Amino acid sequence: MGTESQYQHCPTSPNSPDGEMTGCKYNWKWILLLAVALFEAILLLVFLGLFLRQQHSESALQLQECQLQMQNQSSRTQDQAVSLRKCMEEMQEAARKEARILNHKLEAVNETLAQTQKNWTSCQNQLNTLEENVTSWDVKENTWKETMKDLQQQLSNKSLQLDEAQHKIQEERKIHQAEIQQLRQQLEKGQQRTSNGGDFGGPSLLLLPILAGYFLSM
Repeated sequence: MGTESQYQHCPTSPNSPDGEMTGCKYNWKWILLLAVALFEAILLLVFLGLFLRQQHSESALQLQECQLQMQNQSSRTQDQAVSLRKCMEEMQEAARKEARILNHKLEAVNETLAQTQKNWTSCQNQLNTLEENVTSWDVKENTWKETMKDLQQQLSNKSLQLDEAQHKIQEERKIHQAEIQQLRQQLEKGQQRTSNGGDFGGPSLLLLPILAGYFLSM
């Protein structure tokens, strides 16, 4: 029964000239077509697999290249980071040195400013003292000016008095000279009378030279 169920004879067609093999020919055609289609499908799968494998290998190669580029980029980035860190450390050290130098300069400037302030205070005190002295000298100068004015006024008064005294002396001298001239004339007249005879007016004539010398000495 098992043999009968596994193998069956091809059905025969009563109209076929060959009789019993017509149905089997059709089955072999379908089997052949199915085999060709299966072979084509296998080829397609093989080609597809090869294509996918090639794509996968190219993708893997690109991935490796990308990974290598990323590693190179990461290495360059790390080198740049190290260089940048070193540069920053150098800049920080230079900034600290510059800050120390500036602090020293600032301390020196503060000391100079303090000394300048001290000198300024001293100069201000000296200026105040000088102003006080100038004020005192101004007061003294005003006093001296007043004194000079008084002295000039006194000198002017003395000059006027001197002029008046000189004028008075000149007037008196003129009067004395006139008197002397008159006495001389009288003396000459007395001498003429004496020569003509007699001692008339003798003592008076002896006093005339003495009086003349006294008046001339004034």
